[in-house]
Amino acid sequence: MKQLDPNKVRIAIEGLPVLAEVVNALADVDQTPDVSKLALNSLSGDLIQGGTITKFTSTGIKDESSRLVVFVNDDGIVTDTIDVETLEEEWLVLEEKASAE
Repeated sequence: MKQLDPNKVRIAIEGLPVLAEVVNALADVDQTPDVSKLALNSLSGDLIQGGTITKFTSTGIKDESSRLVVFVNDDGIVTDTIDVETLEEEWLVLEEKASAE
């Protein structure tokens, strides 16, 4: 079996406190991004993954809800209540899903 060089072992042992100090200093670094330099309207939705955007407004959409009201999945849009002033189409198809027996 190859022997460890005692001089290298001593150097490594003496270097451990310095390494620990560097690791602690890095852990204390504030990693909060400085957003003061971001231009207005410069953030893209591509920068957000899984987060919640509150007080969202877009052309044609304004979210003022304080709870989940609309759920979108692969089957479509799910909601308990629809409140509209006018239905633009002259027809409305209501289809009740057949219950499994």
